[in-house]
Amino acid sequence: MAPDLTPEVPRSERILRNAYRVLGLPSEADWAAIRAAAEGERDTPWDLPWLGPLARTPTTRSLALSRLTDAHQRLRERLFWFHEAAAEEAVADLEPGLLRNAMEGWASTSVVTARHDAALVALLAAITHDPLVKDGPLWSTALQRWRETLESEEYWLAVIRVEREGAFDVPAPFSDIYELRDSALRLVAEVPAGIAREAFLDGDEDSARRAIAVLKDALPEAAFSILIGDLASQIDQASVPASPPATRAGPATAKAETLSPAEPREKVFDGREETSLQEPTQMDPPQQGDAPAEQDVPTEALPVPMRRPRRKLAIALGALAIVALAIFALPPLRHRLPGGAATIAGRSRPSLATTERALEENDQPLAEALVERWNSEREIAQIGDAARDYQVLIDDYQRRIAYRLNVDLEAYERVVRLHAAAIQQHEAASDRHEALDRRVAQLREREAALIAEYNAGIHP
Repeated sequence: MAPDLTPEVPRSERILRNAYRVLGLPSEADWAAIRAAAEGERDTPWDLPWLGPLARTPTTRSLALSRLTDAHQRLRERLFWFHEAAAEEAVADLEPGLLRNAMEGWASTSVVTARHDAALVALLAAITHDPLVKDGPLWSTALQRWRETLESEEYWLAVIRVEREGAFDVPAPFSDIYELRDSALRLVAEVPAGIAREAFLDGDEDSARRAIAVLKDALPEAAFSILIGDLASQIDQASVPASPPATRAGPATAKAETLSPAEPREKVFDGREETSLQEPTQMDPPQQGDAPAEQDVPTEALPVPMRRPRRKLAIALGALAIVALAIFALPPLRHRLPGGAATIAGRSRPSLATTERALEENDQPLAEALVERWNSEREIAQIGDAARDYQVLIDDYQRRIAYRLNVDLEAYERVVRLHAAAIQQHEAASDRHEALDRRVAQLREREAALIAEYNAGIHP
């Protein structure tokens, strides 16, 4: 039986009440599509009703439009929703009981925006199937896929491209994009951190320890320290009554005293709804009275092994498959030699057999050279696309500098360095491609010479 997302199952409000979900759109939608969706009420393949209640009223649509009007908030809404419009049918087919099996299928792509969507599916699978973090590898896989996506230059170039081409009244400035890039993984990690917070308040220290162990394995040390500091502060605020008694109340008692029955559970899980959207700038120094809270939060737990994607193995197997395909795609030897198999059988002279073996031995290096040249062409095209994207950013920076607009010089210099590196990579790839062309030409010449030698042996 498929699991249900009841109010007791932790969920991220950034996904549940995502503005793009409310409007029924992919997050790469342009401003015209957003405005059109805000004016109508309709069911869409993007609704995912099993995720939680979806109120698509004039008020909620207006609020969603307001959030997407603000560039800073629009970036965060996009982060926590499906990016690609092409994923519409696949999103519509998602069901709670199929999420775990769907994870691998969604991840079997090299398109970076599709890998972002695969990371979102993995997070939904972890939230739905394992709300108590009993399956550490499932959560580790989800966070690892997020980390790989968010560390990819190509993903952030795709975000920049959507902002530039979306005809928004105020496109997101590069400073906001770089700020989100620095804090994005920590925002994603707030989901298991919220589980740890709820578990502590409910007295379930085992679940809290498991969630913290997953976070410790998945996050960089600095991000983990900040997240744990925030978690300790939130638990301390939620568990200490307004008038502290002589003895500190336990987590379950403290929660009962500080939360009224009317308060929704999602508010406790999601923490500070507005301030959590901003990147924390500085942690408050620990106070003497906070020592018990630090003791309540176990920061040491046994590491949970992560199921890392075997990317190198997949690439190697793919390359072998391509080589095999290229070898089988070459015309068979008997079709390349005039006279056919009967003539060869009738004249089994030693010199002909030697030439035939030489031709067969020439097939594999020729096929491998053809595959390498094909891969080289793809590499050159990809590097060229990246160089063009960097050039667009440089042109934009230079335009803003010319008009004396506010420019993040550090970001500008970083893009210039990336552009120069891409140009160097493009030149190196072009040199390798020329060498492969020469190699293929040499092998073709050898093949022609061997065929001529063979023909001379058949018809002396």
